[in-house]
Amino acid sequence: CHHQYRDGMLVSATRAVEFFDSLLKFITEEQDEWFGIEFRQLLIDQPWALQLRQQAVDFGCSFRLTPRFASPAVHLTALEAAGLEAGWSSSRRKSYRRNRNRVEKLGAVRMRLLTQYADVLPGVERFLKLEHSGWKGAQGTSLLSTPQETEFARKMTRAYARAGNLIVSELWIGDEVAASALNFKAGNQLYAFKIGWNDRFAEVSPGVLHEVELIHSLRETFPALAWADSCAY
Repeated sequence: CHHQYRDGMLVSATRAVEFFDSLLKFITEEQDEWFGIEFRQLLIDQPWALQLRQQAVDFGCSFRLTPRFASPAVHLTALEAAGLEAGWSSSRRKSYRRNRNRVEKLGAVRMRLLTQYADVLPGVERFLKLEHSGWKGAQGTSLLSTPQETEFARKMTRAYARAGNLIVSELWIGDEVAASALNFKAGNQLYAFKIGWNDRFAEVSPGVLHEVELIHSLRETFPALAWADSCAY
């Protein structure tokens, strides 16, 4: 669907070799009309992808890496103590700190990471309303714009929440949510799915403030996470 930002396979690490052998045999020996499998948005350095590429050679198969594109992600375990700011230009750091100082005059700034099922569901509803209240709602691209999109969002987030793999991140300024995002966990990686922000705080770039606070909170709360993928192009 158009919400699919990454392609991949959910394969058990203990059964990967056996599974890929069966898959490659099926493609090469049992399906004359098959040419291959296309992954349009594949992270080629994923462990399972590297394993599949290695085993494909034994079956006379190969990977065609065309086209290729870069996508921004944060290597959480290698990030400097200063966080995202360490890689910014001096002008961007000044702009961020200026906005942060302006925000702190409006109220206390805090990041909430919602992971428990009872907390996540209200958080999802706050996110949906926030996303719909901005430009995405005006353009008809928010998840509340059509009944089908809304049903998709609620079913998916509930399923991920039950499995313990959904993090709703909320940047609060005083008693208001300034920005909120849906983030999905898979192994040691986090995938940023959607973000929405309160237009009342538009002048202080609430989305940027949210991302900085999110990375800081993830490193403290989920030390096992190695990567935060923006899912952007």
